[in-house]
Amino acid sequence: MEQIRERFTGRVMADDDLSQLFSDTDHASFVSHALGAEDHRNTLSETHRGRNVQPEHLNALCRHMADSMNEYGLEDADINAAVFRLAGLHDHIVRK
Repeated sequence: MEQIRERFTGRVMADDDLSQLFSDTDHASFVSHALGAEDHRNTLSETHRGRNVQPEHLNALCRHMADSMNEYGLEDADINAAVFRLAGLHDHIVRK
């Protein structure tokens, strides 16, 4: 999980549309939620409050997660499940 978090964080920080929104966050909870390790909806809701995250930002986060997981050879089913869990965060992080 640590390698995926590091790669995901690198992708987010390299993304001009996301880096300013998330430069001061620890991405561990987001990655942990994506991988199904823990349910972090409440924590993520609080973390994203006031950031004005838009649907396109969540889409980009999902894409970066999928790319990071794919880079480490995870199965497509696992990647799809992670993206599905992240997409389910919409009401917790978008436009908060």
